[in-house]
Amino acid sequence: MKHDSQVDAEMKKTIFALTLISAPFASLVVGVAFVEASPKTIIVPNDYPTIQEAIDNASEGFQVN
Repeated sequence: MKHDSQVDAEMKKTIFALTLISAPFASLVVGVAFVEASPKTIIVPNDYPTIQEAIDNASEGFQVN
């Protein structure tokens, strides 16, 4: 017959193993999405005639040169 401390240790190991096994599947359920993005540089006056027009038409992540 196993002592309570042995049962507790085995239960902790089992819970730990199940956590490690289920973690990758949980991330799939949560819906982790990877987005590939690349920076875009706006060049004045090639793309817009003035710096202000380039700024007005830029979105987050754009550089104005």
